[in-house]
Amino acid sequence: MVDVKKLPAIDLLDPMPPWGNRPIKDRMSVMVAIDTPDKEEIRAIVEATCRHTSAYKVGRIAAAKHGWEEIARFIREVAGFRVKLFADPQKWPTDIKEVSIALAQIIYDAGYDAIIMFPLSGWFVQMACIEFCRGLNWPVWSGGDFTVEGARIEDGGYLGNIDLMFQRSARMGVRGFIVPGNQENRIIIDLAAIQEITGDDVIDLGSPGFGEGFQGGKVGTAKKAVKKMNLHVIAGRKVASPKTRGGKFDALLGLRRELGIPDSHRVA
Repeated sequence: MVDVKKLPAIDLLDPMPPWGNRPIKDRMSVMVAIDTPDKEEIRAIVEATCRHTSAYKVGRIAAAKHGWEEIARFIREVAGFRVKLFADPQKWPTDIKEVSIALAQIIYDAGYDAIIMFPLSGWFVQMACIEFCRGLNWPVWSGGDFTVEGARIEDGGYLGNIDLMFQRSARMGVRGFIVPGNQENRIIIDLAAIQEITGDDVIDLGSPGFGEGFQGGKVGTAKKAVKKMNLHVIAGRKVASPKTRGGKFDALLGLRRELGIPDSHRVA
């Protein structure tokens, strides 16, 4: 018998209903990662993709160089409209709750539409940070699994209890998650764990790790693995690496076509 006195408080909660707006309304889309400190490179990426990407995922490289607020302002200025922005502090929160919440407040004030978390500091900080975001009605997409080799315990790494990271976020009403696009078996395992809590609720799955010559994920395989759930491919080097704007646009369009999105479908 489980001793409930020893269970973390988060596991004693009744599952909360979903909260926060869905930042991306489409069932299938391509998000573009901004993982460069070079503003001219960011400009080229945004100019090539802004009408056909559902959102930009801004990483801490760009934010460390220019600040979260300045990067948000710059991307939207280049795009000419208020594109959706996901903040990815990579891997927030990894500190005590006070420091983690202070960082989230800075990012929220900078105008981001959602924040991505990987709750590696444990359930207490996870619970506090999600509760903070819920109080702002600010969507959280929760990770837990990695695309890189050697991260999980069974692969010689340090990462375990992945199911619990996902399930505890889901228990607190989170309905957006990050799963590894280059590992079909992990998508299936992660989704099954999430759905133990979410049941038939519609969930959004952001997924990085695609592209031959990069991390090797295949869009068609991931699309099959997520079944009826929403899939948002996160394109990083696949879109960033072509030298020309036309090359970047073609890379984005290719991913959209693999998802079955018509070329005529635009976000703005």
